[in-house]
Amino acid sequence: MDTRRTRPDFPIKCGESHFRYNEAMGQASISRIRDCIRSLNYAVSLHAAEGLDDDNLTIFDLESIILSGRIVERQRDHDWGERKYLIRGRTSDGREAEAAVKLGFDHITLVVITVYLV
Repeated sequence: MDTRRTRPDFPIKCGESHFRYNEAMGQASISRIRDCIRSLNYAVSLHAAEGLDDDNLTIFDLESIILSGRIVERQRDHDWGERKYLIRGRTSDGREAEAAVKLGFDHITLVVITVYLV
């Protein structure tokens, strides 16, 4: 019997909320992304950390961008099959900014790819 798994167990848990991974759509909703932020279930890439520093943004600004924002673009990496989401929102002091995010390979952790002011 083959015991290898190609997908996570269902339902996927992110924070205290439960989600079903929609294999046909393969997409995350803004509510799922926000729940990962609220539950502190996210990782910031080195590139995103540099973007925060370059624009004098804090981790609170990053959280505010995602919690106040909306998905403005969905992208699919054809080589890796990953889906990425561009979220536009406001920093904690009201400046407009964008964050590019994706769900990690575990489909649980949100990965912040980059952040910048618009």
